Amino acid sequence: MRSLSILIVLLALSACASPKFTGSALNSVSSDVVLIQDDETRKGFLSTIKGWLAKNGYKHTVAADGSLHDHKKLTLEYKGIWRWDLALFLSEAEIEAFEDGQRVGEVKYKAANNLNTTKWGDASERIGYMLDILFGKLTVKEANATISRAKE
Repeated sequence: MRSLSILIVLLALSACASPKFTGSALNSVSSDVVLIQDDETRKGFLSTIKGWLAKNGYKHTVAADGSLHDHKKLTLEYKGIWRWDLALFLSEAEIEAFEDGQRVGEVKYKAANNLNTTKWGDASERIGYMLDILFGKLTVKEANATISRAKE
């Protein structure tokens, strides 16, 4: 009986640990964006960012991994980490924005590796939500609510 109680508590706690976004919107946004490619992150991450920028009317160029920032343009750096738990899922991601040599914005995503099934959501969609937050199209609260109910 005690084992069953512990299992029920663990399942209940894992349901509370759905994927989460943190960060805030940029104060002002340039229409020219430079993406610094991250060679260690899966190529789909960069493709998703490029697609989102094009769809939302931002001109963008891609610079090689390790390139210096263009101080006259908004520069984005990103990192994505995938993990395996019965299937591959986006576990952690970060997009940082720089302008005039200063960090002006940052959005993070984290999916706990637990029993919560919402971690297996579409990575491209999650990256899109990160950009929506960064560019002020969604609040963190709205994005978190969207992914929390994705599996309901």
